[in-house]
Amino acid sequence: MLLSSLFIFGIMATKTCVSTSHECHVSVPDSVLRCNNVIPRDPAGVTTVEICFELQADNDRFAVFLGHNSEDYNFVHENVDTPQNLHFQTIVGTDRRLVCTGDTNFRLGMDIHGEAVRLIQQSYVVVLIVTDSFCTSRFCQTELKFALNENKLVVVMLNGRVN
Repeated sequence: MLLSSLFIFGIMATKTCVSTSHECHVSVPDSVLRCNNVIPRDPAGVTTVEICFELQADNDRFAVFLGHNSEDYNFVHENVDTPQNLHFQTIVGTDRRLVCTGDTNFRLGMDIHGEAVRLIQQSYVVVLIVTDSFCTSRFCQTELKFALNENKLVVVMLNGRVN
């Protein structure tokens, strides 16, 4: 069983996955489903409301950059990317994608490292789905380095047992 928690925008979302059936549930308290909850996000005093307004006004910003190895695409897309994106769309009140990934947001013909940096810079939080394949990928390790160099909040979710 995989049990992970995300604390993003002052919102605790608990995700429970049973690896044999890949059943996942994201539960969020009803009291945090609206942007009018003013919850401090960081010591600089940025609030959830301010982040919601920025995400509504700026189509180049994302709530989350979701990093994962391409071998884990099906699991990540079905159990993390889609539910997380729908959740943030509800909070922000928009229908545009708020979770970005290399699979959906890298621009064709552009340098892949430059694209990773661009998306990480345009995201508030970096969520990494760590698996054995993630740990052996040089590119995935580079995405982690980019996130740390940009001083982003990095949330690590483990999928199963990682060596």
